[in-house]
Amino acid sequence: EMRAAIEAGKAAGIPVYAVFWDMLHWTTPESPPEEDALLKHTDWEEVNWNQKCECTKEGKFASPFNPEVVGALSDLSGEVSKKYPELAGIACDVRLSFNQILGFSPSARLQYLREKSIDPLDIDLFTEEASEQGYVRDWIQWRIARLDDLLKSLGVAFRGDNKQRKVISFCYANFYKWGLNGRIYVTQDWVRWVLQELADEVVFVGDWSRPQNETSYRDAVQRLQGASKTMPYSVLVSTKMTSGEPADLRSQMEALWRQSPVNEVLINVQSNEDIKSAEEFLAQMP
Repeated sequence: EMRAAIEAGKAAGIPVYAVFWDMLHWTTPESPPEEDALLKHTDWEEVNWNQKCECTKEGKFASPFNPEVVGALSDLSGEVSKKYPELAGIACDVRLSFNQILGFSPSARLQYLREKSIDPLDIDLFTEEASEQGYVRDWIQWRIARLDDLLKSLGVAFRGDNKQRKVISFCYANFYKWGLNGRIYVTQDWVRWVLQELADEVVFVGDWSRPQNETSYRDAVQRLQGASKTMPYSVLVSTKMTSGEPADLRSQMEALWRQSPVNEVLINVQSNEDIKSAEEFLAQMP
C-alpha cells in the first residue's frame, strides 16, 4: 500500500508522507490478543497511579518513558526511511491518553526517582497546598520533556543524512486551554516542539464542530505565529470525533472558517466508508 501511494503521489506531483498515527496508542478495547504486543512486553505498557492502564474507552498505551519503547519506535522510523527513500517525510501523532493520567510505570518511576529524588506515586497531583504544587508542575513538565525526546529521536532516525526530509507533527489545537493540570493527560506541549525545531510543520487536530472548540483553531494559529512566523501549518478534519462518534466534514469546515481562513486541509480516512464520505464531501466543494 505504501509503494502504491508513493507511485500515485509521484504521478500527481504530490509529496507522500508516512503517517504514524497514535504512535503510543498500541491497542483498542477491540484489539485481539494476537495484536497486543504489550501482552508479550508487559514492562513496555504505561500505567496510571493504580499501576494499571484502565483505558476502557481507548485501550493500552506504550510507555514513552521506557528506553526500549523509544528505541523500537525510532528503529521503525529508520526502517521506513530506508525502505521508502522517496518519502518526503513522516507525520507523527505523539500523545498519551485523553482519559487516564499515565506515567507511573516502573520505568517512569525509576527515571524520575533518579533525576528528582522523589517517587511520582508520592506526589499528590491534585493538592491545593501551594508548597506542594511545585512537585506537581515539575512532574508534568518532566513527562512533557520525555515526549519532546521521543519526537526528536523519531526525526533523527527518519532523516538520517538527508536533512531535507520533513517531520510533521499532529497537534491538538485546544491543548493550552486545559491549564497545566489538564495537560497531565495528553502530555503534548506542541509549542515546545516548534521552539525547539523538532517539527518542520504542524497539523492542527480537533473536534471542530463542538461548541467548546469555537475559538480553538484561531487561538492555535495565533499561538503558533507567536512562536514561529514561518512555520507552515494545516488542519485535519475527520469523519469521526476523537470520542469515535461520527463527524460531518462540512460542519467542521464551516466551524473552522468562522474562526480563521483555512489554507490547507487534510482529511483523515481510515476505512473505505471514510473514503466514500471524503469523496462525497470533495465533490460538493466549489
